[in-house]
Amino acid sequence: MNSETQQVQAKAHQRELNNRLETVLETQKNLEGTLTHADEELKAAQKEVTLAQQKKDDTENDLAGMEEELDAQSRVIREMKEKAATLQTKKNQLEAEQARTRAQLDVIIQAEKALSGFANGAKSLMQAASQGALTGGYKVISSLLDVPAEYERAIASVLGENLDGILLDAATDPETALEFLDKDEKGRAVLIPEAWAKASAKSKAISDADVIGIAADLVKCDGAIRKAIDLLLGQVVVVKDRQAARRVSQTLPDTMRAVTLKGEVFFGSGLIIAGQDGRANLVGRPRQRKELQDKVDSIEDELNDFDSETSTLEKKIKDGEEKQRKLEMDVRLCRTQVSTFNNEYQSKSLALEQRKQKLDWQKNQLTTANDQINKTQTELAATEKQINDLQEIITTANTRLRDLNGLLHTKATDEYQAQVVHWNTTLAVSTRAVRDAERRYAEYLQIVNTNKQQQASLRDRIKRLKDQLGEIETEKVSNHQMEATQNGKIEEIQKLIDPAEAELIHVEGEYAKLQDNYTALQQTQSTAERYYTQAQLELTRSRESMDNLRRRIEEDFGLVKLEYNDDVSGPTPLPLEGVGVLPMLKEIPNELEDSINRQKAMLRRMGAINPEAQKEYHEVKERYEYLTGQVADLTKADEDLRQIISELDELMRREFKKTFNAVAAEFKQMFTRLFGGGSAKLILTDEEHPTETGIDIEAKLPGRREQGLSLLSGGERSLTAVALIFSLLKVAPTPFCILDEVDAALDEANVGRFTELLKELSDHTQFIVITHNRNTVQVADVIYGVTMGRDSASQVISLRLDEVNEDMVK
Repeated sequence: MNSETQQVQAKAHQRELNNRLETVLETQKNLEGTLTHADEELKAAQKEVTLAQQKKDDTENDLAGMEEELDAQSRVIREMKEKAATLQTKKNQLEAEQARTRAQLDVIIQAEKALSGFANGAKSLMQAASQGALTGGYKVISSLLDVPAEYERAIASVLGENLDGILLDAATDPETALEFLDKDEKGRAVLIPEAWAKASAKSKAISDADVIGIAADLVKCDGAIRKAIDLLLGQVVVVKDRQAARRVSQTLPDTMRAVTLKGEVFFGSGLIIAGQDGRANLVGRPRQRKELQDKVDSIEDELNDFDSETSTLEKKIKDGEEKQRKLEMDVRLCRTQVSTFNNEYQSKSLALEQRKQKLDWQKNQLTTANDQINKTQTELAATEKQINDLQEIITTANTRLRDLNGLLHTKATDEYQAQVVHWNTTLAVSTRAVRDAERRYAEYLQIVNTNKQQQASLRDRIKRLKDQLGEIETEKVSNHQMEATQNGKIEEIQKLIDPAEAELIHVEGEYAKLQDNYTALQQTQSTAERYYTQAQLELTRSRESMDNLRRRIEEDFGLVKLEYNDDVSGPTPLPLEGVGVLPMLKEIPNELEDSINRQKAMLRRMGAINPEAQKEYHEVKERYEYLTGQVADLTKADEDLRQIISELDELMRREFKKTFNAVAAEFKQMFTRLFGGGSAKLILTDEEHPTETGIDIEAKLPGRREQGLSLLSGGERSLTAVALIFSLLKVAPTPFCILDEVDAALDEANVGRFTELLKELSDHTQFIVITHNRNTVQVADVIYGVTMGRDSASQVISLRLDEVNEDMVK
């Protein structure tokens, strides 16, 4: 009976195992189908990630190329602006040189118009001719000559009073000029009428190494006045020095003269005229005027070339800036695309990772199901074997029972007792086998319950993952909406920026025009100042000349009253007080000879005069005028430099204030984000002098009062310094930044906020961080580890985190 009961229980357990096997097989089939679909989704996701990665890489490469092109364009524009500044500097120098040359030319022209240095008679004639009082052609002979610079002194000396002679053309009646000079004491003048002048034979050239040539041949002039020049200079020989003049003059006829380059005139008759009267510049005025005019024209041509080159360069700069603005817009657009593709790549990578995790979980489920199938099949085989064994035992027992019933009446009681003992033993064994089967059944039930609990747990996990996936999808949609909103804002801001940039270009153009006008006004002012200085110098020289003349008259005569006879014509002088009257002498007094001898003795004691004194005076005077001009130029340059320094100081103060305000605003936000609250501000120690001021930091940590930087702890000071550095990088990003263990004194919460800002700023700045903090290392793109090898040499190991796969992590 017990065997039959065990058989029934085993068959029930077999049916349960069969049902379980069917369920697990169904689960296995579903999992295999799901795995196939998941593999297809994974492949599709990998393709999408690869495509997104390719788009991101292509866009980043395009961005890098655009940025390189933008940098190259910026360098080109900077070089062109530097070249334009150099051209402007050279142009200013040329304009200053042109102004100085024009001033010198104007002085010469004014001197020619005023007939400065000419005799009163010549001045009167030329002024009357220019005013129309005299008809005919009147020309000053010195203005018609073209004399080389090295011969100017010689020609001026040999011409003498003829230097300011007036040449009358053939149609002009000399009588008119003579009558004009005869009236009202106009002064004396040398007249050279072409109608009356006789042709003079020009002397032949003298063969001598020290003879330069005939003076008439050394002077260039118009053919119409060649006869007059031959008349004045045809009998003059120009020699190198005094010795040559003495030697040559001994062979000259009385009508010829020899003149040295220093202006010493030796007559053939033995008469010598030496010394300087300062009138050599009258001969050089036409040459100087021509040279200065040529110089002005040359500078004008150079300025025109500079203007043309500057205009071309400004056009290139304008085109380059326009190209730069387009490149900047393209770079901003490309950065937006990079950000979009990067977000797309991250979302695709996240989806790929989720599919990989889902696939791994499904593979684990399939492995678990296969293990359960194998285990159930093994258990089912054991149960079938148990059922067969129990069936054999039951069959044997029934057979024995029938045999025993047949032998019941034929065998003795002892034998039955022995058989009872045997079957009791067999029953005990079967009972024990049933207990063992029940125990295994309980174990199987416990396994089933455990599997059900695992199934419920896995279903809960699947549900949570689905909820998380839904939240991620919702967040993704929200992020896309936020991205679209931000893009719209960016477009609106760009619409505001474009008119502002156009207005900025217009303002810069107006500023350039104002700067040009300012430069022109400065040049005009400089020219006026130079004219004013020259006028002052000329006035001073005129006053000194008048004082010298007055002193000489007083030294020679004193204040005397001249005697006017009845036969003397002219205006009657006014009566003056304090004016001495020279005595009337009937005869020469006897003591006059003694007085003359005393005066001669005094002259001998005074010694010889210095014949070069006038030359030295003119040289010193020229040097003084040159140094005075240089001092004026240096003074003007000093004023210009001081003005530039003042403008630069103002620009520095304005830019420093602008940068400080921007950094201070960013510092407040950075401090609040890094400390998770609180506030801080940057304070100037001397707001009146921003270029010399210091900067203090006042911080108010969360839950604490406001205090100075010195009262903070080491970690708080480090975090404050990091906030300041990040503020500077936010305002003016640098290509790279090195941070050396700045997170050493920070806790995990502060390190988390520090790494968030580090990742945010890494879009525009490459960070090189030296750290021992694991959390900081986890946000890096590339890790470099420095270790010491067996040979005591440092070794560097690098690892790119984006190339790490799951096998490397395991």
